[in-house]
Amino acid sequence: MGGQARGLPLQDVFARQRCHQRQAARRFGRSPNTATAADWIRQCRRAGLYELGRALYEKGGFRFDELGDEGQLEVEEDYQTCVRRSG
Repeated sequence: MGGQARGLPLQDVFARQRCHQRQAARRFGRSPNTATAADWIRQCRRAGLYELGRALYEKGGFRFDELGDEGQLEVEEDYQTCVRRSG
């Protein structure tokens, strides 16, 4: 298997993410917040979707300094795990 997640190409995942963000913004009047993005990255790490977790951190446009010290440390650890394991 080579440790790679199967399924949609990364571009399709981001296209779907943008679509879901637009739908959420219309439905709830806002985009996903930073805490939600940190949770997504954590879930990617736990599910072995390391490339997606890394991409969310690097290209998601989120400001993780809004999370406070403990939240920043947790998301940074999740991100570093994704970086190491994504190759």
